[in-house]
Amino acid sequence: MAEKTADNSHYFDPEKYNTIRISDDDMNDAKSKKQKTTSTTLLNLLNNPEHKEFKHQTLALLKKDPKNLDVLIEAIKDKKVLKNKHILIAAVWESGMDGSKHLSDFVTIVIENPFQEAMEALTVIEDMQDVFDAKELANNIQKMEKAISKNTVKEKFFLLQTTLDKLNDFKG
Repeated sequence: MAEKTADNSHYFDPEKYNTIRISDDDMNDAKSKKQKTTSTTLLNLLNNPEHKEFKHQTLALLKKDPKNLDVLIEAIKDKKVLKNKHILIAAVWESGMDGSKHLSDFVTIVIENPFQEAMEALTVIEDMQDVFDAKELANNIQKMEKAISKNTVKEKFFLLQTTLDKLNDFKG
């Protein structure tokens, strides 16, 4: 007996539906495929003018499951995402998620990334609520002090110093 499959092609008719494709079957490497798809889909939902109405829904959905923070962090670290990375970073604080378990990642972003991304990472750090391991905190303070001593850009100095002040506040 022949297997019957449903014809779902009508769902991809742009005249009738707005469809977001979540996977691309043409990619060979499954992990790379998943990462590219996740990063691209998140950016489209949070930034694309065609999907503007989905931004708040996406942020609310991200907050519902703590595992989604890890998905966002992977997307932020995705080296293929060159433009609009600040939108992914902002999604952490805009969704109300606590990025505390990724303190070191956000400190690195403040130090190494362009101003707009660094500013969003600082906002994530300012919103952190967790109690931090003393060693991890000391390492991040040391990294920040080293970055401040090497910095020559006035605007970036403000971000670095503000981040250092916040890290010192976490010490208590």
